[in-house]
Amino acid sequence: MPILRSVATSVSLLTLCTALPTIGQRLSFGVIAGGYPTRDFVETRETYTIDFGQGPTQVPSATLSKRGGYIVGLQAGVGLTSRLSLSFGGMYKPLLYRAAVEVRDGLITGYAPAPVITWQFPLLAQYRFGAERWRPFIEGGPSLRKAGNLNAARPSPAGLTAGFGIERQWGRLKLAPRIRYTHWQQDPNSAGVRTEQNQVELLVGLGYASPELAHPLGRRFSFGAMVVTNLTADLPTQEYFLDTPEFSFTGTTTSLRSAQVGPFLEVNLWRRVSVEANAIPRKYRLVTRYSNVAGSIPPYINLSDQPSVISNFWEIPVLAKYRLTPLRTFHGIPLQPFVALGPSFRTTKEVSSWRLSPFGATGAVGVEFRWGQIRLAPELRLTHWGLGSATSPYYEGTGSPIHRNQAQAMLSMSF
Repeated sequence: MPILRSVATSVSLLTLCTALPTIGQRLSFGVIAGGYPTRDFVETRETYTIDFGQGPTQVPSATLSKRGGYIVGLQAGVGLTSRLSLSFGGMYKPLLYRAAVEVRDGLITGYAPAPVITWQFPLLAQYRFGAERWRPFIEGGPSLRKAGNLNAARPSPAGLTAGFGIERQWGRLKLAPRIRYTHWQQDPNSAGVRTEQNQVELLVGLGYASPELAHPLGRRFSFGAMVVTNLTADLPTQEYFLDTPEFSFTGTTTSLRSAQVGPFLEVNLWRRVSVEANAIPRKYRLVTRYSNVAGSIPPYINLSDQPSVISNFWEIPVLAKYRLTPLRTFHGIPLQPFVALGPSFRTTKEVSSWRLSPFGATGAVGVEFRWGQIRLAPELRLTHWGLGSATSPYYEGTGSPIHRNQAQAMLSMSF
């Protein structure tokens, strides 16, 4: 699968990075921003026929797309040699289309805007030419994409990116304007509107090169990534029954769990006390499975497993961490136990007919240990979310069908 190939390429590049001698590496980080001239979506114009018993009527339909927009984000890079480096970025790119919603006398008289939020994560190899202060470079590699607020869109999650630019360095600061071209995979067939597969972006990166790989932001700061998965179900199991004279079956809907990857940042305040912040991409995933099937099922009823996603959002816990003493040793490896406590925030507020609370409280226990220059920290987290409420007049009372108590297992890896 193309997505698996992109992930495999990313893992291979990171493995190469860690396998090279540390002495030749330098970490850089900064911001990247710019714009693009291409359309967000494929525009469509068509006419379909409806008949409500008074004769056929021609009804026009159209989807219009915004052309051009802005991109902004963060990026980091690791220098492997004086010419070759790896860069990774996270960039926010809003998309927009307008769908026809009002027709009068056979003409479209009104459109409704439909914004779609996307985050792009390019992992690129960069090669620089020359040794002057102005250094041309080329870059290429896989790009991943995560989308939210989808409306009728289903942007594909992976693509390939290539680009070229020029870099100018002043001490540890560097400025790098560039042009990038990305070819995204085709959107899935379920998409009501399709994104443009070919995108051109004009970007400018401003970065800072750290002389020390292990502590690029200073000794008080640690950053890295984390892998997290839910141990508890997001929603309760639900059953429904369909019983007719010809056939019958039972449908059971349960939550699905999956591992997610997000950024990790920690600020050391004192020897034992620090503040940690994460951004965890989350989705509520369901699957419906069928049982007790009897009779002759019509061909238009699909009784295979039906997975679905009802929400995409981010959880952002900000925790105060306290390291316990004394150190424990396991097979000669010093282990540092810790506890953590603090508020959690989430970017989603509505799921289906329910408004979720954006606030919660999180507690954690875990242990830290070193593997070379990397700090590893497995931990267990418990979060209690605030009370939500119904947004539909057909529901009464407070709360939501989403479980408010959540247990997660997490592994962070940081410099």
